[in-house]
Amino acid sequence: MDSSTKILTFMDIGGHEKYITKIVSGLCSFYPDYTLVVISAVEGITYITEQHLKIACVFGVPYFIVMTHIDLVNENHLCELRSNVILIVILITFLAGMGSEKIL
Repeated sequence: MDSSTKILTFMDIGGHEKYITKIVSGLCSFYPDYTLVVISAVEGITYITEQHLKIACVFGVPYFIVMTHIDLVNENHLCELRSNVILIVILITFLAGMGSEKIL
């Protein structure tokens, strides 16, 4: 590591509502360059998914979204989920532009 110019740190934070304070403290403590939001194609967008996206926006942390379990749903369901993800990202980004008090 002494000769490394870039070091990546991965932090896994639980995706349940009871861990929301750990998510906030992790973002405050580690100043991540990016946030990875994982969405199960089976479960779809959940309340906690929305909260993770909102928190990333409030803290100004760029995020990317990965969908898992896409092999367990049909193509129509997957297309609908993609559309819903795009819509929620647009909405959250718009609200973030209006200020953090509007987003949360």
